[in-house]
Amino acid sequence: MKILENGLIPVYEGKNGKAVNARELHQFLEVGTKFTDWIKDRIKKYGFIENEDFIHVSEKRETSTGGTIAEEYILTLDTAKEISMVQNNEKGSQARKYFIAVEKKYKQALKPMSQAELTAAIAQNQVEIERKANEALEVANKTSRQITNALDVFTTTATDDWRHEINDKINKMCIEQGLNYQTFRHGIYAELESTARVDLSSRQSRLKERLKKAGSTYREREAITKLDVVERDPKLKPIFEGIVRKYQAKYAVGKEVS
Repeated sequence: MKILENGLIPVYEGKNGKAVNARELHQFLEVGTKFTDWIKDRIKKYGFIENEDFIHVSEKRETSTGGTIAEEYILTLDTAKEISMVQNNEKGSQARKYFIAVEKKYKQALKPMSQAELTAAIAQNQVEIERKANEALEVANKTSRQITNALDVFTTTATDDWRHEINDKINKMCIEQGLNYQTFRHGIYAELESTARVDLSSRQSRLKERLKKAGSTYREREAITKLDVVERDPKLKPIFEGIVRKYQAKYAVGKEVS
């Protein structure tokens, strides 16, 4: 069936007019009773007639544990309004008013439209189609990025290009999350120092001193960073990688990690 309205509860265009899926109505009304028991009770209690007030459909559905029979009841809009009214709660009142509004809307829609009204309606419909298409594209792109980032969390950094790959992961997080590069990197180094109980600044100074004694130039020594210190230490490298992956996981799912 074609969906006419997808507001509080979907309203469909059936063979005999507007229709409502009883299961979806049951879910909206937040009825505590099991669906099949509830709808059968409504039908019996209020004398609804099959193929006039509702259609009963039995569908065979395949599940992981085998086939099952799903009982569906398709209600006319009037039947859905009456069931909502006799539910006698706030949800029922909301549903009834919603169905009345839908009915009124489509009665008005049957009136002939002027050329100007028709042109405006077509334009508005096109704008809505483009808006939904853009939203769907953005959701797809976001999902794709999340999947890529999540997979990257479990990708082992190649030993022969460790420095480049670890920098690439950090830069990627900063760009996608709008993070300050220096602040984020400083935080990662601070976490490494706390976890491994080391002083990277001191190690960086000692490394420069060793290189000086080995005859390196001033420019070469000044180019030494804390990442050089980490890269040269087989104990610090896996710890640093673990911290970077933790933040990759955090931003891949969009949740804080402790």
